[in-house]
Amino acid sequence: MDKKLSSPVLKKILAVCTHAVLWLALLSLPYFFKPDLPGHPRGTLLDDILLPPRIANGILLILVFYLNYFLVIPTLYLRKRFLLFGASIVFNIGLFVLLNYSIMPLYNDLLPMGLGILGPSHNIFLFIITYILSFTTSVYNQWQSAVQEKMKTEISFLKAQINPH
Repeated sequence: MDKKLSSPVLKKILAVCTHAVLWLALLSLPYFFKPDLPGHPRGTLLDDILLPPRIANGILLILVFYLNYFLVIPTLYLRKRFLLFGASIVFNIGLFVLLNYSIMPLYNDLLPMGLGILGPSHNIFLFIITYILSFTTSVYNQWQSAVQEKMKTEISFLKAQINPH
């Protein structure tokens, strides 16, 4: 295989695998923080992740992350449209809470002793973590791009000074 061809492909495969592992780790956090209740077995991690409300919330969290990372932050925050950016945060929180309250009655029999989606499952906490991660990752990557561009410009300037013709 050509080294130039394999390097970007390997980087993309590594990035996808890293994202998948990080999402599995993040989405499994509610299981590890779930309280032990008398008469309600804890179950396995796989059983917990595959609960329909967890799947729905996992999909929503993943959508929130990537929409923020690729769309909302670059078009609103980085272009200094802070009022719209704040409104999008409030809208997303409201939508998340509304969706959680609307699917909670459908799955009360799966949740021990009526513990709702917004309770020990830590979905709001996961939502906040997801928002913070998307924001910090996007801003950090933007900053790194600016630093690299500045270094390229400085190198070009120094090369022009050494060899003006």
